Parts: sequence; C-alpha cells; structure tokens
Amino acid sequence: MEAAGREKRRYVRRHCAFPIQLRTEAISYPLISETSDLSPCGCYVRLLSTLPVGAVVDIVLWAGETKLSFQGTIRTADVNVGNGIDFTLITEEQRKQLLSYLDEIKAPAASSDFIFR
Repeated sequence: MEAAGREKRRYVRRHCAFPIQLRTEAISYPLISETSDLSPCGCYVRLLSTLPVGAVVDIVLWAGETKLSFQGTIRTADVNVGNGIDFTLITEEQRKQLLSYLDEIKAPAASSDFIFR
C-alpha cells in the first residue's frame, strides 16, 4: 500500500444506490440489495449476512432502465455490514454502459474518493 494507505484504481468509486441482485452456488435464493458505492469495475453492497471473500457471485444490476448481468468475486467482507465486489466476468460493452450511466447521472465521488482498479 502507498503512504496514504490507498490503492490506485482505474475509476472513481461513486456513492450511489443502484438495485442489485446477487446469487451464489451456496445460497438457493437471490440476495437483493442496493449498491452504496459503484464503479465500472466493482461495487460495495450493504448486506446483513455477508458472503465469504473469494466467493463467485452472479450479479444483476440495473443502471436506469438497463439490466446488466455478469459475474463478480467477493473481495472484502465486513461482518454484518456488507461486501466489496470486483466485477470479473463483465463485457467491455457492459462496463462502458455502466460508466456512461454513472457519468450521465453525475454522481458525486464518495467521500473516501477510492478509485477501482
């Protein structure tokens, strides 16, 4: 880590609430929530029952009227708070759609001003 204790990332993480649905092989029902921070490369989702780091999740995310479906991997787990998710199997077109929508809504940068790799 750098002196500031933050990693360099490719995109600014935006503070915004987008509907999201998560599925894993271990759970027979979808987890439905909202993002609290989002970039074209990942997000943070508040969940009371967090998923384990390394778990692969099928994601359905709504950016306005656009439904995006792809896979991600759980990167962080804050017990009884939520999970950080890295979007791993997302097409470049989906990433561009998400970036375009984030730019369109002009969401303010999160106070932490993290940027996703």
